[in-house]
Amino acid sequence: MVSLASDRVREEAQRIDMDAVEQVACAVIGENEAGHAAVSVTATNTTSKQSDFVVAFELLDASGERIGDGSAGLLSVPSDETLTETGYTTARYVEGSSCRIADASRWSSR
Repeated sequence: MVSLASDRVREEAQRIDMDAVEQVACAVIGENEAGHAAVSVTATNTTSKQSDFVVAFELLDASGERIGDGSAGLLSVPSDETLTETGYTTARYVEGSSCRIADASRWSSR
C-alpha cells in the first residue's frame, strides 16, 4: 500500500508544474456583485523571461471542506515582478471561506 501512495504522489508531482505552484497564491477577498466569492490570485515571476501563468484554485469553507473551484490567467508578468488579478468562480461566497492552489502552469510569453 505504501508504494501505491508513493507512486500516486510521484505521478501528481510530475503532472503539476511545482515551480509554478510555488510562485502563485490566492485569497478570498469577499463577495462580488453576483454573490460569488471574489478571489485575488497573485503570481511572482522568478524567471529571467516575461511569463504567463494559468492557475486553478479550490475554495474551502471554514472547516476546510471544498465548496467550489475557479481559475485565473495572469499574462505577461515581467521578470522578477509580481502581478495580481481577479480569479473567476461561480461558487457562492461563504463567510470564512479560503482558497488554495490546485494547479498552476507557467511558460515564457515571448
